[in-house]
Amino acid sequence: MHREWGLFLIGCFGGFWYTKGMYAKAIPLFIITLVNLVFAVIIFRRRRGRSYNVYYSLVALFIATWSLGLGMFYFEPQAEHIWFWLNVIDFSGSLIATFFLLFSFVFHTEIRLGRKRTMVMLLPTLIVGYLLFFTHTINQGIMISNRGIFYGPYSFIFFSHFTVYLVAAFYNLFHVRRGMFGVARLQMNYVIFGTVFTAVFSSLASMVLPVVFHNFAFMHIGPYLTLIMVGLFMYAMWRYEHPWDFFAQINKTSGFV
Repeated sequence: MHREWGLFLIGCFGGFWYTKGMYAKAIPLFIITLVNLVFAVIIFRRRRGRSYNVYYSLVALFIATWSLGLGMFYFEPQAEHIWFWLNVIDFSGSLIATFFLLFSFVFHTEIRLGRKRTMVMLLPTLIVGYLLFFTHTINQGIMISNRGIFYGPYSFIFFSHFTVYLVAAFYNLFHVRRGMFGVARLQMNYVIFGTVFTAVFSSLASMVLPVVFHNFAFMHIGPYLTLIMVGLFMYAMWRYEHPWDFFAQINKTSGFV
């Protein structure tokens, strides 16, 4: 009898600390979701005559969705809900890479992306979304106890799409930067440094460690790094433009985000 009560108390105590650990990961992610959502609104409200602001506001929006998905991935106790949020995480990552690539084509360039070209670049994301939500070929299963993932046979499609689009986007930005001078070049430096730092270390925590080393302990770290990107963008907007109200419709002369 004493042994049974002892096992019961150990189970309750262990469950309490496990739940507490999951909440400790989830709550900061919800806060980061709000930060990126506000950032997306700020960028979108400054879109007049700047198509790249629309694209980057969508990048920030889906970073917020990615962070929310990760938070719910740790917060939800039921397997079917965890599965849904896992797919949201990956689909958001695909959309982040896609809209960042679109942004890289038009930021400080004369390029205008037509509807057909945009749809072609969105097509891989739609394929990834179908495989995520209607099949088990990208994510095959989940480990509920420690929030791990069993990857499916087509997981390479998601990882290849994400990697190729990000590499192409950074290539575009570095290529445009070579012909820039003065304030525009400084602005591009902030964009490149903020996004490269965030992309590299977030990918390491959320993709490389889980896929290559099956280490899922640091998946929640990725969204934290987006705060560096947000901070650099906000500083650059303050440093290279006149003082401005975040939610005011004010015409700016520098052409920054």
